[in-house]
Amino acid sequence: MTEVMEQLADQEGLDLSGNEGDRFKARAKIHPHIQAWCQRNSFNEIKRIWNDLGVCWGPYQTFKELVENDQRVSEANPMFTKLIKLASGNISRRAVLLISKESADRYLRGPPA
Repeated sequence: MTEVMEQLADQEGLDLSGNEGDRFKARAKIHPHIQAWCQRNSFNEIKRIWNDLGVCWGPYQTFKELVENDQRVSEANPMFTKLIKLASGNISRRAVLLISKESADRYLRGPPA
């Protein structure tokens, strides 16, 4: 795989090992090589190799599967806990940029009818 990516980098004049933007530009040409490699290896082998290399990846799952099975996206994660209890309800972290109670109230009410 390394040799193939080095050849692709040379052909395209890109830095695929150190430049994320260049990898994005070449994604359509990189994809078939990654796909073929994944087809030749078992899921457990891919998982072991990519984890050992520190690759940012994860198995495909639906949003429902993610929420039901991954504690990182539950209220066990401080990023998903309620922050402020106002008279009109809780605000989750998605609203951390609210500055005043008035802004929070407008946010919680939603758009005008």
